[in-house]
Amino acid sequence: MRKLNSYHPAAVFLYFFAVIFVTMFSQHPAVSALSLIGSVVFFTLIRPKRAYRAHIFSLILFLILTLINPLFSKSGETVLFYFNNSPITMEALLYGLNAAASLTAALYWFRCFSHMMTSDKLMYLFSRLSKKLAVVLTMSLRFIPLFKEQYHKISDTQKALGLYKDGNIVDSIKGRLRVTDILITWALEGGIITAESMEARGWGTGRRTFYSRYRILPSDIILLALSVALGGLSAAAVCVADFRFYPAITYQSSVWTTIGLCSFLLLAALPVIIHLQEVLRWRFLTSRI
Repeated sequence: MRKLNSYHPAAVFLYFFAVIFVTMFSQHPAVSALSLIGSVVFFTLIRPKRAYRAHIFSLILFLILTLINPLFSKSGETVLFYFNNSPITMEALLYGLNAAASLTAALYWFRCFSHMMTSDKLMYLFSRLSKKLAVVLTMSLRFIPLFKEQYHKISDTQKALGLYKDGNIVDSIKGRLRVTDILITWALEGGIITAESMEARGWGTGRRTFYSRYRILPSDIILLALSVALGGLSAAAVCVADFRFYPAITYQSSVWTTIGLCSFLLLAALPVIIHLQEVLRWRFLTSRI
């Protein structure tokens, strides 16, 4: 077995497309719960050092999104209590809980996607379709961590020079605005330098070569087939499933719904299974030495 990031970029991209597509366009609570559990476990396995901060941020976001819907939506038949003379219904609360789980799961899957799909893989995958699209995607993904790193460098430099302190609110706001102004100037200057460098190197004038070459192996074909089959079954079952939150919670279960949920369970757990199989195989081989 191989780890998921060692698979062909097309197979990895199709897998994440399938699981994120079903997660974002499904209103079934079981799909949201399975997707959230699978994404959290997978992210914890591949990024154990950064999982703590990500979990805290996601928990806060999850609670905020859960509480927003019942505060603004008055739909639903079951009134739990009144807040500022406004009814808080169970249906609105459960709908907010489901929406928060779906959005949080999608964010976790995108975090895993950014870790698995490097800029080189995206360039390799999309440059055959459109060179400009590949450049925009890779530069955008690379720009985000560079932007954060440069922001911290400028902020630390400003603090070391004694230009502002965090204790004073007014001084802190002025200092952060100054840092933002410097950061925007740096970003614009970097864009101009990058464009001139690409023009000087003759970008787009000849046939493109790739830093890495990827071959489609039997395991890549298996992952592609599983992503298409499980994603298709999950999407079809989600479309057939009749689950409604308003005005009262009603749902109808069928054989297709059960098949779809089992398919999505396997789809969401697929990277965890691949990762754990690789870890167990490695431990078994090392124990034989």
